[in-house]
Amino acid sequence: MPAFRFRVLGERWGLSTALQTMGNALLLEGDLAGADAAYTEAGQLLTELGHREDLAQVHLRRAEIAARNGDLTRARELSAAARSVAESAGSPIDRGIAAAWWAVSEVACGNIDAARPLQLDAEQQLARFGPAHPAREHLEAMVAATGVRIAIADNDLRAAREQAVRSYRAGVGAEDMPLLAEASGTTAELAMALGQPERAAELLGAGAAVRGADDLTDPTVLRLAPQLRDALGEDRYAACYNSGKALDRLAAIERLDPAVLD
Repeated sequence: MPAFRFRVLGERWGLSTALQTMGNALLLEGDLAGADAAYTEAGQLLTELGHREDLAQVHLRRAEIAARNGDLTRARELSAAARSVAESAGSPIDRGIAAAWWAVSEVACGNIDAARPLQLDAEQQLARFGPAHPAREHLEAMVAATGVRIAIADNDLRAAREQAVRSYRAGVGAEDMPLLAEASGTTAELAMALGQPERAAELLGAGAAVRGADDLTDPTVLRLAPQLRDALGEDRYAACYNSGKALDRLAAIERLDPAVLD
């Protein structure tokens, strides 16, 4: 157990890194309490070491966990803390990610007007990176996904479709399957807004196929699935979801493309 060994040695930097890796694994397994405990300790160690750059990422992970627990107020607080740390000590990509996550938190709380300047800030940070930057597509997928939600809230479905295509292409380009699966949740939301609940349910299942497993605490699934069950009924929802989940990964990636929505 790497974390145990680092703890015995008193090696705080290695222990913090191991705890963050452990926290990510626990998050994927749905153990939100364990993940938060791991990231909390990692953050404490980074604070002791005076290493503020990685601290922003830890705050963002804890914000994600809070959102998955339904504590949106805490998610906003942690997102704000991450942005504060990133602005004082982080790289431009850290500042962009922090602004994007805070925008996500505001949208989740229904505070669309508060999200707009944060989204603009994230776009401005993104513009600082050339197309060859290794982290550009990761940030662009996140930023565009939030743009989808803001456009849906504004009932601007044309803009929502454009942002969804942008997010999808960035996620595919990043070759990061968890990122693509997360970004694809906004495509399901767009399908629902377009009056296509069966397609939205199928897209949620395709996202699970891309990810490699269901994500039982994903906020988009938790928010959208009850609406889809109401619209389709339990049996039809399950059939559509399972048809998407049954796709092989390549077919699921193709199915997630928002450009082919009716």
